[in-house]
Amino acid sequence: MSADLLEERLIVETVPGLGGRGVPLDINYSGHVAIGVKVMETRLEAVLTDASIKVLGQARRDFDSPSPEQVADSIGEVTQALLTGLKVKRRPRFIGVGVALPGIMDSNTGLVYECQRFGWRDAPLGAMVTARTGSPTWIDNDVNAFAVAERLFGHGKHVQDFVVLTNGRGVGAALVLSGAVYHGRNGGAGEIGHTPVVPDGRLCECGRRGCLEAYVSEPNLLARYAELNPTNPCAAPEELADRARAGDKLAQDLLGQAGAYLGWAIASLLNLLNPELVVVGGEGVRLGDSFLTPLREGVSTRAIAGSDRDVPIEIVSWGDDAWAQGAAALAVESFFAFSLEQKAASP
Repeated sequence: MSADLLEERLIVETVPGLGGRGVPLDINYSGHVAIGVKVMETRLEAVLTDASIKVLGQARRDFDSPSPEQVADSIGEVTQALLTGLKVKRRPRFIGVGVALPGIMDSNTGLVYECQRFGWRDAPLGAMVTARTGSPTWIDNDVNAFAVAERLFGHGKHVQDFVVLTNGRGVGAALVLSGAVYHGRNGGAGEIGHTPVVPDGRLCECGRRGCLEAYVSEPNLLARYAELNPTNPCAAPEELADRARAGDKLAQDLLGQAGAYLGWAIASLLNLLNPELVVVGGEGVRLGDSFLTPLREGVSTRAIAGSDRDVPIEIVSWGDDAWAQGAAALAVESFFAFSLEQKAASP
């Protein structure tokens, strides 16, 4: 089997030329490339990566309102541009396209059942992207995609059960159980941002009141600050964090409450699932210690006594291309898993 995998360049000898048995082998990361795309309300961010999700190129497309057709067209454009712009001596094998976006979707068929943020229902995005790129396409919820990247190359490499929680434009969770992302019955697992924390509280974008996201997400934090300080609102989350560090009591209180709420949500996951690890990422990590310290305290005060309190919480520093790298990981994982399964099944 190793000879077949070497012939197809799926694996390589780490010490070339030795020959015979016992030659060290590894995945041929540089011999394969993938496109990862993160779709947002007004733009998409795309990266070209090798199979270790190392970024080799980046692209961006802006749009007014993201219809499925417009998104698929834009993905087709950036895919062609990124692959054309790749300057290498030996052309790597193109794996395909991974697409990450918010919402509930079937990762097997590429059908987006519902994306409230974009106003989509039953959009066959996977098939649409494949039609425009001529390549395999894998789609998933953006937090699930981030969890796949963490499992393959991040903090989750050496554990089987862990939780990823992200905060930024929205709030979401991904559950990695027995080494695989748990999607639930129809892809809706992990929507922790829409669990209630305040009865009849603030209106959430889902149309319900009192959701966690309505008190913790960055847009809602800025909106609440502006409501309570209308003469001097904050223009960006970084400004809110700066004001908290400078002693602004209102900013400190809002970030402290948000961090505590998110910590309580993490504690609930610990009590329910007893995972080995929690990874916290998303743009919200830039809110700083005024947010993250209450988060950790919220976990320690609400997690049940025992080993759950000792679960490590890893805060992942966030870059603009992190979501798109997670999308590329969808393609990498699916491609290599399918290739190895096919080889194992071959006579």
